[in-house]
Amino acid sequence: MPSATIHDGGRIAFGPDGMLYVATGDAGTTSNAQNLNSPAGKILRMTPEGGVPSGNPFPGSRVWSYGHRNVQGLAWDEAGRMYASEFGQNTWDEINRIVAGGNYGWPVCEGTCGNGSYRDPIVTWSTAESSPSGLAYADGALYAAALRGQRLWAIPLTDGTPGTPVAQLRSYGRLRAVAAGPDGHLWVSTSNRDGRGTPVAQDDRIIRVPQATDEGGGPSGACTATATTQTQWSTGYVIQPVTVTNDGTAPLTAWTVTFSLPPGHTVTGSWNAALTVSGQTATARNTTHNGTLAAGQRTTFGFQATRPAGDTGLPTAYQCS
Repeated sequence: MPSATIHDGGRIAFGPDGMLYVATGDAGTTSNAQNLNSPAGKILRMTPEGGVPSGNPFPGSRVWSYGHRNVQGLAWDEAGRMYASEFGQNTWDEINRIVAGGNYGWPVCEGTCGNGSYRDPIVTWSTAESSPSGLAYADGALYAAALRGQRLWAIPLTDGTPGTPVAQLRSYGRLRAVAAGPDGHLWVSTSNRDGRGTPVAQDDRIIRVPQATDEGGGPSGACTATATTQTQWSTGYVIQPVTVTNDGTAPLTAWTVTFSLPPGHTVTGSWNAALTVSGQTATARNTTHNGTLAAGQRTTFGFQATRPAGDTGLPTAYQCS
C-alpha cells in the first residue's frame, strides 16, 4: 500500500465472516481511489494470513469496495451488514453501507452524488460537525466518534436504514475511537493531544459510558460527568466542578454520578449533590434543585477529600446515569 503524510486510512477489523478488513486512504492521490490495481482508497478483505479469500468481487484481488477518500471506521450490525465512516474533503463527511464491489464515488463525488454509477452514503454531515473516526455498532445503533465535531454521533438503525443522528458526549473534546465492550458499555477514546485539540489535565482518556437506547432500540438520552481538580495539597484536594451534562434528546428528571476513590481517601464534604461512599465507590445524587436537566443542559457539584501524606492519587472512572 502506498504511504503518504495524509489519507492513510488505517482501520482494521475482523468481520463476522472471520475475514480481516483493512481500510485505506487514497494516500493524497485522488486517482488511486478508482484504480482497481491500487490498494489505496479501498476497503480490502483478506484471510487472517493475508491471502485472497473466495467470494471477493474481483478475482485474485483483496479489493472489497473502492472509490474511498479516507475510511476511518468499520462496523457490522447483527444481520452482518457492513458500515464505514469516512472523511470528506471540505464539505461532506459520510457513513456508508458497504457492499462487495461497491464504488463509493471519490473523487467524482463527495457526499451524496445521485449518480447511478456510485453508491451514495446513508448519512452525511458537514466536516465541522463530524470528521468521523472510529465506528461501532451496539443495540440497534451505530456510534461514530467525531474529531473536529468533538462529539459521539449515535445513529439509530432499522433494518439498515438510519434514523436521525443524535449528538452525545460533547464535553470531552476530540473523540478518536469507539468500541462496544463485552461489559455492555461503550468505550470511547479522546484525541486531544494530537496537536489539534485543547487538552485538559486528564487527557488523553478512555471513557466508559452506557449505551443510550430507548425501548425502541434507538439512541434517546445519556448523561456524562467530567471532573476538574480545583486545588490539591499533600493530604487532600478539592474536585470542582464536576460537570453533569444531559447529552441526550429527552429531559432528565434525576442523575447519579459514581466514581472510584483511591485506597485511604476519605470524602470530608460535598456541595450541590448528596454524596455517599461504600468501600472505594463514591455515589453522588442530585439535590432537589438540580435534578431536572433539559437536553443539552448542564449542572455542577463538588467535593473535598483527604488522602494519606505522600499519596498523589485522585478519583477516577466518573460515570453518570
